[in-house]
Amino acid sequence: FAGETVDENYLPLLKIPLTAGRNFSTAFPADSTRSVIVNESFVKAANWKNPVGETLQMLGSSNETYHVIGVVKDHHFASLTKKITPQLFSMNGLYGSYYIKIKPGTAASSLKWIQKTYQQFYPMSSYSYVFKNDENRKQYADVEKWKQIIIFSAILTIFISCIGLFGLSVLAAEKRTKEIGIRKVLGASVQQIVTTLSTDFIKLVAIALIIATPLAYIAANEWLQNYPYRIEMSWWLFASAGILVMLIALFTVSFQSIKAAAANPVKSLKTE
Repeated sequence: FAGETVDENYLPLLKIPLTAGRNFSTAFPADSTRSVIVNESFVKAANWKNPVGETLQMLGSSNETYHVIGVVKDHHFASLTKKITPQLFSMNGLYGSYYIKIKPGTAASSLKWIQKTYQQFYPMSSYSYVFKNDENRKQYADVEKWKQIIIFSAILTIFISCIGLFGLSVLAAEKRTKEIGIRKVLGASVQQIVTTLSTDFIKLVAIALIIATPLAYIAANEWLQNYPYRIEMSWWLFASAGILVMLIALFTVSFQSIKAAAANPVKSLKTE
């Protein structure tokens, strides 16, 4: 379990609610030596029905018995990439850090006053500070980097795919130049010619989607298993991605198809 050494102001400062019992108090001298507060996960792990008043012994302190005086609601004291584990609070120990809440817009002046006050009480200790929101942000730095890498890779992949698809559409239009000219002479409209030229490519994209969608689902689902708190893989995610891919492919192919369909058929048939 995770152990925290706190005082009576810790829970109110971080707005951690109590679900049973009470908070630490200076009105009870035993709180600083023989009392602890646990979270709901600790209660579940210990299989307590009425946790307030229960006793426990710390590892390595077999002669010291601690009494549970309160239970706090489960809260995320670590990264969201980890499950909430049993947590225990006590007042018996040395303080390693202080949590101080400052008013917005007063950071510069507040930090100077805090440093001055700290050095008065601890002149031989080094002074350092960190903002809690910055500390929380660092916990997800790796996730943010992966997000940027995946987005960049996706954009690059789509760009390269569009170039390849555009090249194939140009090649197909060049091979079917005379066919297009004959179709126009026989009365085919630009829309009909564009549909004819685009259909083959859209079929290939559709086949690729049918193959890729199950593989993407399996890969995404396996990746999400690394996170205790995750979204559900809904069908509309893949449906919207498929529609977007189709639209990008259709736009890429149609550009060249419209150009070929709008060309003068006389130029393509004059050599026949």
